[in-house]
Amino acid sequence: MIMREAVDHIASNWSYLSPDEAARLRQAIEAHTRINKSGHMDGLMFRISEYLEQCAGPASTRVIRSKVSGRNTDIALALQGLIQAGYVRLTFGPRRVREHTLIKSYCAASRR
Repeated sequence: MIMREAVDHIASNWSYLSPDEAARLRQAIEAHTRINKSGHMDGLMFRISEYLEQCAGPASTRVIRSKVSGRNTDIALALQGLIQAGYVRLTFGPRRVREHTLIKSYCAASRR
């Protein structure tokens, strides 16, 4: 259910998308999420949480992508899911760098 909220948030915040484009985006992301039913997103969310726990301060999206293995699109979706669920706080740093700070550790087992 967390991914559904993330998908809705992403599609609604891209104001330049037409309703048809937003619907296609939702379908594509949901199809991708169904493909990853094996727990891939949970595993990725756990690895991102684990990495942020080791960081001394906030980490940018670019740094997270370089330190956590996975496709950039999957990492972006997992980060959005963590933000929506309240595990990660998003702030904007210098030059609008997206900085992520861990609020609480993500444990995939506790979500089930």
